[in-house]
Amino acid sequence: TYTRKSPNDGFAVRLRVLDDKGSTAVSQPVRIFVDGRLDPPRAAFTEVSNDRTVQFRDRSTADTENGGEIVAYKWNFDTALNPTGVDSTDRNPTHTYPRSGVYNVSLTVTDDEGNENTARRQVVVQAIEAGKTNPFANATVSGSVDEESNEELVSAEGEPMTPPQVEQYRAYQNLIRSVPARNLDTGRITMSPSSPTLQLRFDHLPRDTKKIFIDQNIYFDSDGDGVRNNDVDIERFDLGPINIQYPASQQSRPIRILVAVEAADGQIYMDQADIVFPGLNFQASINFRPTDNIPALTYLIFLILILIIGPYFLTKKDDKHKKKLKF
Repeated sequence: TYTRKSPNDGFAVRLRVLDDKGSTAVSQPVRIFVDGRLDPPRAAFTEVSNDRTVQFRDRSTADTENGGEIVAYKWNFDTALNPTGVDSTDRNPTHTYPRSGVYNVSLTVTDDEGNENTARRQVVVQAIEAGKTNPFANATVSGSVDEESNEELVSAEGEPMTPPQVEQYRAYQNLIRSVPARNLDTGRITMSPSSPTLQLRFDHLPRDTKKIFIDQNIYFDSDGDGVRNNDVDIERFDLGPINIQYPASQQSRPIRILVAVEAADGQIYMDQADIVFPGLNFQASINFRPTDNIPALTYLIFLILILIIGPYFLTKKDDKHKKKLKF
């Protein structure tokens, strides 16, 4: 009885026989394949960005009904730059990008039978320019860790949290609670174009929470300072519900809401969620200054020149070859 799934090339099985004279013989190997008891895992993740730093959150699931668990994580923070590289093996890593841009990120998870699955998504990073205000600069990303989790929790300064900090951190888990509800696996809130009102609720937060402040869309510069993701569109000092309207003119644009709260000790916690309106065009681009992506632009120009000039040189070479064939 095999206790684990066979590798991709199977198990090599040989038969060894022994006769009554003491002679032995071994057969040629035969490859056999054994199915595992587990369904493959499902990789998933969400992320929260603050300036150029992104906190990634694993949302992957294993076949726990049959005793499966995820045992390995492989993150690639920029598959365009390094298609097969592994940048982190942490479950919930943090990464700081060098500049603004749209990055292709992948997470590959492996369960205890060796089954793998990969999730890929684009992550938008927007740097806050020097000299610009950033009310979320020292914010801690709102948690989403199970109460029973043994994962070490780290503060915004990168230090392990003390027990009181852990207790408060857990009190602000899953900060964004809304109607319609957020899908925790995808980090998205799906809304209907005919019902464009999002209601945020805060009655789950500690009663001594000092302040709530909201950026309705971190991809839109509402205060006109030239930076999109540092706006405070709503500021409240109570835990009552907040209703936000997303009119038709905004529904075809990328939307990501940022919600931050200030706890009694002054610590700021923040969370983000993508808002989508099904059936509308969400291919709208997010523009950055050309200097944010000089390497990519240089590479693009180089490719365009090859496409334009390449056929000309091929034609010239072909003409010379034809002339050599003339008698």
